[in-house]
Amino acid sequence: MPAEHSARPGDAAAAPDLAPTQLVRALLARQGHVDLPASGQSMYPYIRDGQLCRFVLLDGPPRRGQVLLLATADGRLVGHRYWRRTQLGADVRYICRGDSNRLPDAPVAPDQVLGRLLWIRAGARLRHAQGLAPGIWALAVSELEPLRRAIRSALRRRRQRGAQAGGLGP
Repeated sequence: MPAEHSARPGDAAAAPDLAPTQLVRALLARQGHVDLPASGQSMYPYIRDGQLCRFVLLDGPPRRGQVLLLATADGRLVGHRYWRRTQLGADVRYICRGDSNRLPDAPVAPDQVLGRLLWIRAGARLRHAQGLAPGIWALAVSELEPLRRAIRSALRRRRQRGAQAGGLGP
């Protein structure tokens, strides 16, 4: 999920020696938010490919169901839903998972959490990530494996239709 803002991570004039995760950390520290275009299907249907996501600094420990912006060990930016906290010896780790993913992500350390989702923009429509409806969706997708299976099945059908039409699917 590449970062998008007035200064893009790929813009050498804006930040010639910063990796995307470092640039996002700097933007969050300086202005309190960063806007990123979604890439991929792991959060489908809640977040769709190409939608703009605003992440803000995390204010306290993550809450179950929040979509967190994570810096992976290999330097990628990932926005996935917080599932649970675990201990690895004396170290705290967070377990996150994409809504349409079969398995959770590798555990991440608290310092790998860059922020939390504030809103999603699809065209002119703005959807806030907090509130009753997003909370119900977060609970349902976190707790109901049949719902996650149905999401994966819908994604497979979309890909098949796209492949039959000569494309990758919507």
